[in-house]
Amino acid sequence: MTATQTGITGTSDSVQVVSTTATNTVKPGAGTESLAQVPTRVLTIEPPVIKPINVPTQGSMNLSNASRSGAVQLVQSGAVTTLTFGNAASGLDRATVTTPALPVFNVVANKPVSETAVVVNSSSSAISVTTVANQQTGLTSASAVSSANNAGAGMATTTATLTMPDGSSATVTIGVTADGVLVIRVPAQSADADNSKAVSLIGMVTAKDAFGIAPESLKGVLIQAEGEK
Repeated sequence: MTATQTGITGTSDSVQVVSTTATNTVKPGAGTESLAQVPTRVLTIEPPVIKPINVPTQGSMNLSNASRSGAVQLVQSGAVTTLTFGNAASGLDRATVTTPALPVFNVVANKPVSETAVVVNSSSSAISVTTVANQQTGLTSASAVSSANNAGAGMATTTATLTMPDGSSATVTIGVTADGVLVIRVPAQSADADNSKAVSLIGMVTAKDAFGIAPESLKGVLIQAEGEK
């Protein structure tokens, strides 16, 4: 006689489905030979791995959101990072407009890990940010985080996906608070200064596409690790 028991074990990192089979052996003479033991099987279900964004300093990539999908070119030269558009218009449809210095905050667990200020130049064919030093912007990291937290689930959001030259891709979530803070939520371990300028450009273009909010209407940029609010 065979009895089968199946159970689920696991931790916060994985789940195991364990199936075991126990066999009673009928003694010879009863008209039945011994039944073979069925081996135990263990199926481990691993959680999905969310890779951090690693945007190269330059190269041809693909940017897609609800309004666009097309090739873009990212070029970094000194303090300037530029995103130019191939077959995907920027959505700005205008001559170059220069935006005064905007603060860019990288935040993990509501704590700033880096802070810069950038001047934005945007047109119908390209958008660029230039790092500037010693600029008083009037917005602190604490007030930017507070603005994002206060907006909460009521803030309209959209997503954008950047496909890298090596074929890897990363998706960010973008929203704008009522007081003009561009909130960009990125995968864990991606809120750092190395990615901040490229991520800011993606966020600004998508904010204009999705919400009609141009860079000069923003008060600052908050790059926030996904899940940290």
